[in-house]
Amino acid sequence: MAVMTTFNRLIRLTILALVLTSCSQLRIDVQQNSDPAAKAPHSDCLYCHTVAKPEGETALFPSYVDPSHFCPDCHNYTTNHHPVNFIPTMQIKPQFPLYLGKIECLTCHEMHGGPQHKGTPMFLRGGPYTDVRTMCFNCHTAEQYATIDPHVMRQDDGSQTVVNGKVVCLYCHELEPDPSQDRANMVLFKADVSFLCMRCHTLMHTGYFEKHFLLTPPGEIKKNIARPEIQERFSLPLVPRGRITCTTCHNPHQEGIISYGPSAAGADSVHRLRDENVCIGCH
Repeated sequence: MAVMTTFNRLIRLTILALVLTSCSQLRIDVQQNSDPAAKAPHSDCLYCHTVAKPEGETALFPSYVDPSHFCPDCHNYTTNHHPVNFIPTMQIKPQFPLYLGKIECLTCHEMHGGPQHKGTPMFLRGGPYTDVRTMCFNCHTAEQYATIDPHVMRQDDGSQTVVNGKVVCLYCHELEPDPSQDRANMVLFKADVSFLCMRCHTLMHTGYFEKHFLLTPPGEIKKNIARPEIQERFSLPLVPRGRITCTTCHNPHQEGIISYGPSAAGADSVHRLRDENVCIGCH
């Protein structure tokens, strides 16, 4: 019995030592991740490579490994980016590499920042671009969208607009939404909203736009958005990760489509603004 008790005590001490070791390692990891270099993983080879200065063969990944699988360690691309992990139906130019025939993060993004590692905005291959749609049209064509107006959801006779055999809602939405339940957290899009808008619209280049687009509003602004009098008047939906996008200020729907009042505000208005004084929603 004494031997058994001693054995059990040793087991418990061993488990405790393992737990303490794990906690110690966790503290080390947290301290390492608070290092400035941890906030810029593209500057540290060890985030993806097994050696600090990869050269020659050590800089290459096996043919069956897609280095894009490192990206979700920092980026939530599944809910706020271009679709990935699928085989494209259109012809893809050679400068946009596929991985096992699929579009992945590194199809469009060059993690090392391009030639001489100088970098381009958003690490886009072939950049910088004056109009980011120039990159998109390497694979897509403007003609694909020229005859389609996704903002017209119903025809004069009341029937739903159909594009390529599908209701036009599915031009942007992954699943046909319920007009009575239109909330930012209740609808699923095919891609990030800004990608959907850029198929037809150029991005504005103004001081106003550059201080808002895809930025996360500070706490005070979020409090303003949550004010009851604002929420009852019009909605200001943010995209995943709480960022401002095109549809935060603009309502892309045709009047009469959305039945939920705040989400319906601004439909078919001038510039499709959700409210003529939309700025008061945040400021």
